[in-house]
Amino acid sequence: MWAVRRSYQVGNTELGIRANSPAFGEWLDRALAQYETDEELPPYYSVFVAEEGRPGKRFHILYKDTRPIVRTADLGALAYALVSELETLLFAERDDAAYAMMPLVSAAGANGILPPGLLPLIGTLGRQVDRAGLALPLESAVAIDLDSALVTPVRPLLGVPDGAFEQLSRDGGERDRVPLERPQPVDVVFSLGGGEQLLQPVSKGLALYRVVHYTANLPRVGRRGFEALGRLVAGAEGVEIQSGDRRVMLDGIVAALGQHAPRRPRSDARPSSRGEVDAGNAA
Repeated sequence: MWAVRRSYQVGNTELGIRANSPAFGEWLDRALAQYETDEELPPYYSVFVAEEGRPGKRFHILYKDTRPIVRTADLGALAYALVSELETLLFAERDDAAYAMMPLVSAAGANGILPPGLLPLIGTLGRQVDRAGLALPLESAVAIDLDSALVTPVRPLLGVPDGAFEQLSRDGGERDRVPLERPQPVDVVFSLGGGEQLLQPVSKGLALYRVVHYTANLPRVGRRGFEALGRLVAGAEGVEIQSGDRRVMLDGIVAALGQHAPRRPRSDARPSSRGEVDAGNAA
């Protein structure tokens, strides 16, 4: 099944990437050539490229270890998500923002950040996510500006050539994943729990504790970073969502965000997952 296997060193981390498509392997050779190593490493990321020519909508899948983490019809978006994953390997040494391993989702003009592990579960629901009106990100983490405490696009450090993602985005169709393109406020900080209710408010202190726990570079940003996280949490509602059926959790996420929907559309609102967004331009 796996036609391509490559090994890379990103920062201090060595890892393998495999793909079922020789053409995608050629793309890896062009996009990540400077990080490739000769050592044969076990695959940590796997890229499944859907076969062309089959009827119906085709989905490409990115796996982390053995878990599917991104499912999208746009191969360029999948490649962007893969590179975004590699960027997270550099977070611990960065001091230009606070980097939290909490993806940003949006519905009804409101934004929330999720604990790691919840997004892959929700993402497997496919069209149910579209029908629920939840916009899913391409990134599994967020950068939190140290001054504004807004969630901002991650400034890439990996030297991927210009136009690399556009090479894979040929269909020009709808995008089912949305890249973060401009700073956004956070309305809800989600966490997972085992309570009896689907949605349970939590204190600002507990919400901050959980965001701090998922922040990769707090030792680097120190007190300034901690204060930025505190301001982010102060302006948001902390909500614990009951761990259980993923469809029920999807409904809970949308319901919690709906309670923070602005009375009229915000000028900075993210597009829905069906909006026309070019993943290549966002890189």
